[in-house]
Amino acid sequence: MKSPDVVMFAARFLLASLLLVVVVAFPGCSSGKEGHTAVLSGQVTLDSQPLETGSLLLLAPTGESGGAMLEPDGTFSLRCKPGIYQVAVVPPTPETGPEGVPVAPITVPADVPRKYTDVATSMLTVEVADGDNSANFELTSR
Repeated sequence: MKSPDVVMFAARFLLASLLLVVVVAFPGCSSGKEGHTAVLSGQVTLDSQPLETGSLLLLAPTGESGGAMLEPDGTFSLRCKPGIYQVAVVPPTPETGPEGVPVAPITVPADVPRKYTDVATSMLTVEVADGDNSANFELTSR
């Protein structure tokens, strides 16, 4: 029998992955949607080192959401509507086989505390204004 913590983490991970797929497929913040007046770029680090894998997930109280994949140097860039967003850093979406089953284990990037994988617990926020915006997210493993 799996512990409740493992089940809860798996459920939150699947929800975050599904949300990331939805925001990339539909309008909202994304790495290339037209009609948005703001650009957000920056870097995600963990203990002052670039986070090499994963995605940045944004969620506003208004329902606007979005995300961007992290580059190997931890940088990201996306277009979105201006607003205040809660932020989470989620593991990479697992590669799936023909039946939608992951072909590799689902893992959180090394040492990233689980609190950062959920907008409700990450304590990360960003305010995005019209035009170019920059924000760096400095995560700690402690």
